[in-house]
Amino acid sequence: MNNYNKFVITPGFKTSTHDAIFDKLCIELKSNNLILSPLRKYTTIAIIIKSVYTLILSLPSLIGSFLKKDIRSYEYKGINLGRSINEESISRSNIGEFSFFNNGAYYIIKSHLVLNIVTKILDYYTIKLIIGGDGGYILFSILAQKAIKNNIPTYFIVGATRITLRQFDLNYLSTFPEYEKLFKLYKNNISEKTLEVAERNLINRTQGDRSSLSYMPRNQIVKQFNHVYEKGLCLYLHDFFDSPGLYGGNLFCNHVEWVEATIKYLKRRKIPLYIKLHPNEREESAVLRKKLLKKHKNSFQIIDTDISMLDLKKTHIKAIITIYGTVSIEASYIGIPIISAGRSPFTCIQNIHKPENIETYFDLLDLAYSGKLNVPSKEDVVILEALNYIHCWDLPKINDISYDDITEHDWNNVLNSNYPDDVYTRRKYYLKNEKFRNYFKNKYNQIEFIKNTDFKILNGAR
Repeated sequence: MNNYNKFVITPGFKTSTHDAIFDKLCIELKSNNLILSPLRKYTTIAIIIKSVYTLILSLPSLIGSFLKKDIRSYEYKGINLGRSINEESISRSNIGEFSFFNNGAYYIIKSHLVLNIVTKILDYYTIKLIIGGDGGYILFSILAQKAIKNNIPTYFIVGATRITLRQFDLNYLSTFPEYEKLFKLYKNNISEKTLEVAERNLINRTQGDRSSLSYMPRNQIVKQFNHVYEKGLCLYLHDFFDSPGLYGGNLFCNHVEWVEATIKYLKRRKIPLYIKLHPNEREESAVLRKKLLKKHKNSFQIIDTDISMLDLKKTHIKAIITIYGTVSIEASYIGIPIISAGRSPFTCIQNIHKPENIETYFDLLDLAYSGKLNVPSKEDVVILEALNYIHCWDLPKINDISYDDITEHDWNNVLNSNYPDDVYTRRKYYLKNEKFRNYFKNKYNQIEFIKNTDFKILNGAR
């Protein structure tokens, strides 16, 4: 290790791609790499005592959040703890929602340990830069909030085959930006060629070809579908353990609450509901989904065939309900109204309907069933596709660097085997794969991140 007296905090992601990029950043900034995980190496008796003390002081806020049945409002001295407690407890649970007795108590305690460890580290070390990890979870949510208050440059590297550099938004407690502002800023600066590619992607996806989405299997087969449903609404499921507040601003605390509330309301209103299964549903999510839907059987019909959006349009379904699914723009492109129960990159254009509260959400369900919801213009939807999936919202980025996923080009330069069909299989190979680590280390040596035009905001750490 170099004998630098300044530090860069980076996530403890044990992958060959992450290792290479963080090593290079530390070299350029002449700093040592400080990884905060595992937390136990920073957990002392003094930290534990201080954490018990801050937990006791926070009890009025904690009790208030329990009374409101929403842990997301829990805070201590201007630092929100509840949002990240909610997200992390859901992803690590087997019930898909925050519960004090499932694992919630543990994450409440963890949040105070993190708060006091982070406070001590930021006071003790000279930190030049923080590169965040999972912004929705406890460690980096609290770290980002504290760092921003201390004027320490804090960025999150987010992305798949192209990485983008993002700042933490205290309003949304999210690393995802204000899409409404970005849409207005860039919507008139997109080339015709890019718009043509974006529209072709949308046309393909509405026909069932999802190859333009990197996280979908490339050879996924969408079946023909000829069933005609009666008039009703269709809810598109998400994975129950995905962070529901990934983008910030969710109406419901979790996907379980969202699904149950929607089923119960539509049943009372005698509005037919169809539930479309997630095409990439994980096994543990399927177990929870079956248990949840069995509880409400006879209140809806399941669409368990992976059908195309165009086939769905041929039925009498009046609108689609989602939170942050790409179905928002795919359905909008062919004229199916969308109700989004939360903020996402797709809710920044007119007539993708994002209610401000749960009462308005239910009102929109009634309007949708009555056929009174408008749809966005095709032009806006195509622009949205271009900005999101092609331009990455013009956020600072470096192209052609594998980060959360390995490109086919990089795969072929390292391995002789066929490029795997889906991102989940590819991810198995970059977890501490020494061949990939050496390859990326050499590749990244040719890139000066601090001087890179797109990453020039890192200059603030110099």
